[in-house]
Amino acid sequence: MRFYFLLFIGAFAADMMTKTWIDQHPELAESELACTNGYIGVKPLDNSGFAGGKASKEPVMVRNAATAGFTFLMIKWLAELRGKKESALGKAGWALVLGGGLGNIVDRWARGSVRDFLTLPKAKTQRMRDIVFNTADVAIALGILLIGIGEIPRRK
Repeated sequence: MRFYFLLFIGAFAADMMTKTWIDQHPELAESELACTNGYIGVKPLDNSGFAGGKASKEPVMVRNAATAGFTFLMIKWLAELRGKKESALGKAGWALVLGGGLGNIVDRWARGSVRDFLTLPKAKTQRMRDIVFNTADVAIALGILLIGIGEIPRRK
């Protein structure tokens, strides 16, 4: 159980540290990270809405809905951590989803929006190149993937 809490805290801390770092280095705006061979770019953006900026004109509603959803999922995860129903991959996935989610919730309460800053400038489609996301979103996406893989029935 300790491993899952460390994963949760790690996802949250990584998100908070990268957001702080990007805020302290405005010179990186509209650049590409050299260590990624240009596959990951930097474009700081404050998103007061849901993913893709949906409902951005209602930041308080978005913040409250996100907080309520996070609280429900956190309680569910804590209750299931002790059980054997969820696979190890599922438990790790939920740790990443909730750690990333907490990072975005803290942003919503502290700054009124979520700080997004990563792009994919070499993506094949313009739609993919237009997406701006953050480390929390990466943790959430990876967590969802792990939860899904953990749900695949094991062969006997």
